[in-house]
Amino acid sequence: MSTPIELWHAEHVNFSQLLRLLEHQLGRFHQDEQPDYVLMLDIVDYLRHYPDRFHHAREDVAFERLVAHDPSLRVRINRLLQEHRVISRAGDELLRLLNDVADEAVVLREDVETAVAIKTNGD
Repeated sequence: MSTPIELWHAEHVNFSQLLRLLEHQLGRFHQDEQPDYVLMLDIVDYLRHYPDRFHHAREDVAFERLVAHDPSLRVRINRLLQEHRVISRAGDELLRLLNDVADEAVVLREDVETAVAIKTNGD
């Protein structure tokens, strides 16, 4: 049986692998190739919804316990929670842009590139 820390680590490894796939698709932009927007949308949809529903919820409980045990960790924990909020907003924006692309709306390449860069640098 895995410990919560082992589970979180495995999830972070999985998140990193998905972000590398997303970055690879972004690289296709720079090579004047067509990215796989369906794959990008699936990755971002997963990364946008799974962590908030399951991963971050468990972390939040652990963070509160850590702060209860050692109040000096409050600033670090608050920083992590803020990073989660920033990542969430960046994911929402990227998901919106990719849905627009899937709906064949006119979307600037630079907007998608920027949103991918923010998302992949935040996680």
